[in-house]
Amino acid sequence: MLVKYIKELIKINYSIEYITHTIQPGDSLNKIAKQYDSAVSSILLQNPTINPNYIYCGQRICIPVRKPSNIKLVEKDTSFPKVAEEITPIKDDESPTPKEEEATTPPKVRERRKIDVSGKWDTTWGVMTLEQTGNNVTGTYTWDEGKISGVLSGNLMTGKWSEAPTYKPPRDAGKVHITFGQDTFSGRWGYESEPLSGIWEGTRID
Repeated sequence: MLVKYIKELIKINYSIEYITHTIQPGDSLNKIAKQYDSAVSSILLQNPTINPNYIYCGQRICIPVRKPSNIKLVEKDTSFPKVAEEITPIKDDESPTPKEEEATTPPKVRERRKIDVSGKWDTTWGVMTLEQTGNNVTGTYTWDEGKISGVLSGNLMTGKWSEAPTYKPPRDAGKVHITFGQDTFSGRWGYESEPLSGIWEGTRID
């Protein structure tokens, strides 16, 4: 019997988490990137309004941090037995006995649950409080005294965000698409006339 053992190494998967960092004396983008094992380019992508040549104490920025998962080693046993060992001859007076058909019942159709996004969420841009009325959603978040509103279609909210001081485009307002689960959400945001390039994620806390 020929036996082969095949070892497969699963690639490392990464998940991205977002944390808020408050600028301290002596900080620079390079120092912050090294501190969180991130990259300056990734930090600038998440904070398009900051000046990379001038950051100041007390300024808050969003830091994307990669979290690697464990490496798993999987061992497979692939065997190639002789064909003669796999085949059992059937005698002349024997015939295969057909299996009785198992009675099957149609699967139950799961009733689609309506998402209720009302409550508090810990998000990429601070704690966000949402209120849902029908399919309409309004709320606020702590980053720059932000405001958000939109309309739910299923679990996808399409809407707008705005922030102090002007709450108006081009730099203090824009668009957002968020897909909600029961306790988490993920989405994208962008300025009024630009693509949705920023990441906005959250976890329900209330």
